[in-house]
Amino acid sequence: MMKSSLALVAALSLTSQVMADNGKVLVNSKGYLTVIENDPKPMMMLQKLKSDLAIRLHEIGAIKFGDFTLKSGLKSPIYADLRLLISYPDVMIAVAQLMNQAASSADFTHICGVPMGAIPIASIMSAQNIKPLLLVRPEAKEHGTKKMVEGAFKAGDCCLVIEDVATTGGSVLKTIDELTKAGIVVQDVAVIVNRQQGATKNLREKGYNLHSVFTMSEILDILGNSGKIDERTVQNVKDYLRANSSEL
Repeated sequence: MMKSSLALVAALSLTSQVMADNGKVLVNSKGYLTVIENDPKPMMMLQKLKSDLAIRLHEIGAIKFGDFTLKSGLKSPIYADLRLLISYPDVMIAVAQLMNQAASSADFTHICGVPMGAIPIASIMSAQNIKPLLLVRPEAKEHGTKKMVEGAFKAGDCCLVIEDVATTGGSVLKTIDELTKAGIVVQDVAVIVNRQQGATKNLREKGYNLHSVFTMSEILDILGNSGKIDERTVQNVKDYLRANSSEL
C-alpha cells in the first residue's frame, strides 16, 4: 500500500472514533463528523479527507480527462471510472467511510448497491454499519424463486440505495423500482460522484434524497487547486459543466 494510502485510511478511521477539542465532541452519535456551531475544525477535517481522496482517485485513474460517451448517451470531457476501485481496497475503504459520512442523516434498515458498479462499496458499507445487504438482479432468474431482489427482508423495511456515479439518476430509479415492487421502502440514495446533470432534481421529484461525497465541480476544483490538472483542462471542463449541468 502506498504511503499516501496509509495516511488516508488512518485519517478516515478518525471518523469512527470519538474525538474532543477543548471539551467539544466532534462526532455525532452515529460516529460521523458533525459541525459544531462556531467551530470549523470538523468541516476542515472533512474537506481535507475529501481532497486527499479526490487526488487519490485521480492517481489511480478513476478520474479521467478526454472525450467520453456516458451511459446516458451524453458526451463528456471528464469520466469517473469507479469500477477500478475493486483493485484498490484502501481506496474502497476510504470511499465507504465518506459515503457513510455523506448519508449519516439517513435512516435505514438495509443497504443495496445499484448493479454492478456500486455493489462492492455497498458491501463494505453493509459490514461497517452492520446492516443487511440486498442485491437487485439485472434480470429475473428463469429458475428457482425467480426473484429480482435477493436477501433477507420483509415488506416495510427501509433501504439506503448506493450508486457510484449519478448523471440523470436513471439507473438508480430502476433499482428503486424493483425494491419498491418487493415492498421495500426507499427514502435516501448515496453516491460517490454526482455529475450534476439532473440526478438530484429527478430523484427529488420522485421523493428521494440524494447524498453525495463529491459533485463533479468539487473534484475539478480539488484537482485544479492541487496542480494535478492544468488550467486549460479546468476551464474546458468548467465550460462543459456550465453548458450541460442543470444543478449549477
